[in-house]
Amino acid sequence: MQNIYKSKLIQGFIYSCFAAGVVFFNLLNYPLFTFGNKIFELSAVAVLFICSFGVGKRILTLLRLPAEHKEGAFFSIGTGLGFYALCFLSLGLIGIFYPAVLIAFVLLTGIISYKEINYMSLRLFEASAALLNRQISISTLAIILPAFIFAAIGLAISFAPPTYYDSLVYHLALPDAYLRQHYVARDNFNFFSNFPENMEMLFAFGLALNHEIIPNLISFCLCVLTSVIVYFMGRRFMELKSVKFAVMLFFITPSVILLGSSTYIETGLCFFMMLSLLSYVNYSETNKDSYVILAGIFSGLALGIKYISGMSIIAIIILLMLGKRWKQALKYALVCGLLFLPWGLKNFFFTGDPVYPFFQKLFFSAFGAGEQGEIVRNYFALFNQYALQSGYLESLLKFPFQVLMNEATRFAGGFDVLGGLGWALFIGLLPALLFVRKFDKITVILCLYSVVFFIFWFSTRQVLRFLVPLVPVLCLLCANGAQGFASRNRFLNRSMIALFILVMFFSNLVVIATVFDVTQPFNAAI
Repeated sequence: MQNIYKSKLIQGFIYSCFAAGVVFFNLLNYPLFTFGNKIFELSAVAVLFICSFGVGKRILTLLRLPAEHKEGAFFSIGTGLGFYALCFLSLGLIGIFYPAVLIAFVLLTGIISYKEINYMSLRLFEASAALLNRQISISTLAIILPAFIFAAIGLAISFAPPTYYDSLVYHLALPDAYLRQHYVARDNFNFFSNFPENMEMLFAFGLALNHEIIPNLISFCLCVLTSVIVYFMGRRFMELKSVKFAVMLFFITPSVILLGSSTYIETGLCFFMMLSLLSYVNYSETNKDSYVILAGIFSGLALGIKYISGMSIIAIIILLMLGKRWKQALKYALVCGLLFLPWGLKNFFFTGDPVYPFFQKLFFSAFGAGEQGEIVRNYFALFNQYALQSGYLESLLKFPFQVLMNEATRFAGGFDVLGGLGWALFIGLLPALLFVRKFDKITVILCLYSVVFFIFWFSTRQVLRFLVPLVPVLCLLCANGAQGFASRNRFLNRSMIALFILVMFFSNLVVIATVFDVTQPFNAAI
């Protein structure tokens, strides 16, 4: 049997080489436009993530933190990406932020982590072989196909050059400036230069290779990896079909695809915040403090992407305190602070405010007056359009109706509209949680986490794009609710869920098409 398998493998390899030769000579005569560039860009992103796994696994092994099981691969990738982001910051602060230095650093750490990378390659080969031999049922295909269609759209538009406002003035403009001046310095002409920039440091790797498409692909890969984290977390407390349903919900959410195929940083937030939450779930099941440290690492890295992740940190601290895990809560908070410290110190020395510009808004300082103070006041004034327009309880009751009625200027003005699309999916499915007969421990954790995050979000300036990092958790809760609803009357209730998803699928396709009618990404991508 082993010889037959090897024989088939060899035959398949020989034919693959033959087919590759046919494709090669065909492309010589009928070349695909920029096909070579696309292959290079995909390869560069693959190198970054492979090296991130290798160095991340080595770091976790040295720290004696979990990195061996299937979830450990994602813990390793997250650790590796965070390592690169903070190391790139260090290279910039000491004045050697050169393209060649960044590229060489990634390749060198990849070579050092050769054993870990080789281990991952073998596991991936085994997993791929098992996946290819698995039969797919019609019901599974009905769940996978919508997700695949949206994912394919997301991948395609990732090859369109960045055009969104935040990308051009902030997420790509700043790392591009650092690469040209070869150091990370305060930019008095760019207010955003004093925000934490872990994702921007990763985007710098693509810009160092002189390819602005690579940052888009980094975001898209993080989107895909987040969906796999959703899968692993769902497998802990739901049936397999429901887990696949949760992954499908994640992909057919317009805001996920629109932001995940661009250089907005919400996708990176989703990835690191889900790693943190998965670590906490593991801790709740095993009581191993190593998972608390992991949760702190990923939460700290998320805080180094965007301050909004502080809501996630507060939620996890509250969960730990509800379980009377006082020492673990303190340990978690300290690790978070340690991982955010490089950005806090950088901001403190540049502006006097470690969480610029929030302390300057709350407290009078030397920067609270004059030109800088005016810039800070103008920045926060931009968000007044998202402030509560009536009493808290009244606004809370109006919220679902306002989202359904597409009051875009209320929750998603300007380019923020990209994160304000497709929320009807969750408004329709979340109430199905009432049909769950008994909440398991993980469902309770996810509910409490979501409620705390949402309350803090709703109590500030209600930009729906800032709520996107909660989408993966909502997908799990909606899938669990749909599972409970379907179990009450399998044929009728399942038919109702299927009809709802079918309508939402085509509705969300129209939503994305409407955005594309304005941005026109396909012509450039193709």
